[in-house]
Amino acid sequence: MITLAEAIPLRKMLERRINELFSERWEHAYVIIEKGDSYEPYPRTMDIISEEIYELQRDYRVLGRLVTEANLSQKMTWNGEEVTLMEAIELAKQLRMDLNQLKSFSTRKKTERLMERGRRGPSSDASSLMTVALYDPEVYRQKALKLERQVNRLSASIEHQNHMVSIPFDASKYID
Repeated sequence: MITLAEAIPLRKMLERRINELFSERWEHAYVIIEKGDSYEPYPRTMDIISEEIYELQRDYRVLGRLVTEANLSQKMTWNGEEVTLMEAIELAKQLRMDLNQLKSFSTRKKTERLMERGRRGPSSDASSLMTVALYDPEVYRQKALKLERQVNRLSASIEHQNHMVSIPFDASKYID
């Protein structure tokens, strides 16, 4: 048994190892020699490497399924509503996208002179053009700060839940 918090980085590690083995198999597929010369075979054959790939791929798929099942079956409370971990994770992603845009709005000035394509300072024909924000940047700065606290609280709740939920996966061959 491992926790969801352990499963996520383990799955990334398996993915990296699979990619490394694909590279190793490609390197062991060919050898360049002079015509008539012999070569020393690699200690690990393509078949051995392929077997490792297939085993890791199987574990990667199983671990992915177990994580998904746990994320769909485990529930947590957020803003007085019960949601699955999967929904909470998606909500956190959506809120972070919103937060990034709110932060961007908050850093703009209420009124700015329009700049000509990459030049600093006003150009002769664009000097009268202005960009006017249709919102108050300070209000959006405050909204961004509030939303950032909410997102951080949601992420902490998800992380806490990830440490509480166990999944039936034997990771002993990957974790000491």
